Amino acid sequence: MQLALVSHLVPAFRDEIETTIAVPCTYDMEVACGKYFASLDEGAVPITILFSGMAFLDGPGGFRPEPIPWHHEAAHRLPVRVWRDMIDGHFPNQGWLRLRRDIIAELRAFAAAEAIVDTDAVVERLLKEAGWPPR
Repeated sequence: MQLALVSHLVPAFRDEIETTIAVPCTYDMEVACGKYFASLDEGAVPITILFSGMAFLDGPGGFRPEPIPWHHEAAHRLPVRVWRDMIDGHFPNQGWLRLRRDIIAELRAFAAAEAIVDTDAVVERLLKEAGWPPR
């Protein structure tokens, strides 16, 4: 499963360099990865980072471009806790609920008719009217 596709420019270096690569954190990624990550409990997710692009090498005749071969890659194990902390930091106290489109349309129509602007408030109201939680 592809987690992300990002571009990153690394400044000039000799021998080796350490750099930080920003990976977008979107809720659709959480939806796509959530079940897989949840199944791992407190384990780690094996990540393979694939490299491609161009390196500009300094030589006797000046700089010359050299393609980075596609077989270059790096392996990493991402602790599930790191992923969960990141999701909680960006989307605190939130979860995902998949509904049919017709149900979403009905919820929106109900919210508009009742002048409710927040989806959580719509669901809370419907639960309260249904007598939930039971007393």
